[in-house]
Amino acid sequence: MLRVLHKNLNYRQKFSWNRLWQAYQRGHHSQLNPDTWEPELLWHLPLTDVQALFFLVKN
Repeated sequence: MLRVLHKNLNYRQKFSWNRLWQAYQRGHHSQLNPDTWEPELLWHLPLTDVQALFFLVKN
């Protein structure tokens, strides 16, 4: 699937395997469970607080 995405990028878009790997690692280490997540309960929080809550903050 990644090869297809890479082939279909617009010529002006920059693709970085390193950035993709970092994003994958952030998602892999996050504590977000889409089956139990209730976003309505977090609407009052700033985005940075929600990211920290689910360990989604960039390193």
